[in-house]
Amino acid sequence: MSRPAATSLVTAYNYGRYITATLESVLAQTVPASDHEVIVVDNGSTDDTRARVAAFGARVRYHYRENSQGQAGTLNAGLALARGEVVSFLDADDLWVPDKVERVLERFRSEPDLGAVQHGCRYIDGAGADLGVETLPRPGRVTFEDLLRGPVWGSHMSSMSLRRDVLERIGPVPPDFAYTLPDAYLFQHGLFFAPAGNIPLALTLYRRHGRSWSDRWGEAKGCAQDLALGHRAQRRFDAHLKRRLRAQGLALRWSPEALAERRRERSERLVLLSAYAGRRARALRLLGALLRGARGAGEAALKAAALSLAVLAPGLYARLYLLYRRRPAAAMALGRLREADPFAGGTPAGAPR
Repeated sequence: MSRPAATSLVTAYNYGRYITATLESVLAQTVPASDHEVIVVDNGSTDDTRARVAAFGARVRYHYRENSQGQAGTLNAGLALARGEVVSFLDADDLWVPDKVERVLERFRSEPDLGAVQHGCRYIDGAGADLGVETLPRPGRVTFEDLLRGPVWGSHMSSMSLRRDVLERIGPVPPDFAYTLPDAYLFQHGLFFAPAGNIPLALTLYRRHGRSWSDRWGEAKGCAQDLALGHRAQRRFDAHLKRRLRAQGLALRWSPEALAERRRERSERLVLLSAYAGRRARALRLLGALLRGARGAGEAALKAAALSLAVLAPGLYARLYLLYRRRPAAAMALGRLREADPFAGGTPAGAPR
């Protein structure tokens, strides 16, 4: 049996209320159905996900697995089933515009050396209403050299596609990324084998409804449990990347400015984690070091000063921070994409340095 050109791999967990619209958007793609397979991997849903997928009949392959290893295990199970030369990923609460898969395949065909293609997204709310905010990658490419000079950031999972041969060379997504960063893992580790191409168009409708991990990641500073999970995941992510580089006799070559920014972010997380754990003395020591390192920089000093509230009254800080994060209308009116997009940070993927 010949391989289809494209696999659309939908990962699901208790998103039955969204998955009908999600699959309708996938099945409405402009590529021929004979060249496009659709797979749903259900990570142990207890709602009506199975019944809703069954309504699509043979047009969708459904695979149920017990809830273990989170999204990393779900992705690995789906990749073992996928037959397409190009695999596009989609969370079960997001949507695609009708020509998404066609545009992705066209980009791969026009630049055969690409291992991945990513594009932008437009935000919608839980009811599907347009929130009026887009995040778009810069035109062009992201290369392994960019990764070494980093940091580089990829699109959300629902806006990323990789060639089968690159996915096979990356290997399974480690269980360390069961709940967060599996998309970043695939994108950055894919650069070891081939460059990625950026499409500066919003081809995904990315749903913000407050329950997804990406929403939780964006609000993690206001929740001790989520902040600790994200902190551990980031450390594991950095360790995996460094191990892969060491195996090739290489190391990251970040600029002093980028390294300082990463240290500052880590120090902020440690201040908050210490404050939430009631370790005020340690939080004050870390905060003092952070303030000294700010060297009068306005934004850094303001952020460090704001953290003093967390040290003195962590509960109040958490409530105020979540209130700030959950005022999307103001952030969007101001065009504050970094505030609206929890994964935006560092240098946008493909941006000149």
